[in-house]
Amino acid sequence: MREAIPATRSSVRPRSPIRPAMAEDLAESLFTCSCCYDLLVEPTTLMCGHSFCRICLARWYLESSKRECPECRQVYLGVPKVNIVLRSTIEKLFTEKADERLQDLHSDPSSMQKMADFEKRLLSAENAKPASPPRNSLAFIKGILFTFLSLGVSY
Repeated sequence: MREAIPATRSSVRPRSPIRPAMAEDLAESLFTCSCCYDLLVEPTTLMCGHSFCRICLARWYLESSKRECPECRQVYLGVPKVNIVLRSTIEKLFTEKADERLQDLHSDPSSMQKMADFEKRLLSAENAKPASPPRNSLAFIKGILFTFLSLGVSY
């Protein structure tokens, strides 16, 4: 039977307090878009987990014509949605700056047009896909065909 090893003072690291200014800088850096390096506006989270301003993602897509994350290059499917939890958190923590960024976005006709084009192109690409049965349905159909063929061969 093993004896418990008593904890010594040197094995426990004291936590250093975070100063308010440092906490504010840290919080803002967590909510910064890695494309424009500003506070996220209409934060859109991709399947890989990275989040960007929706306008930054729209610009990236319209310039590259690729459905991939600007940071890690992982391909995403469908039409990415605005992360409402992230948006709400940003609006609560950075009310003035978030309002200012949103007003700037909405007052710029070029940006609004890019966002509309982004949505339109993604939706049209989604609708252009041929309807295919889910993978499980396809496997089920193959199984049935195999069974029928096996029965036909044995009789």
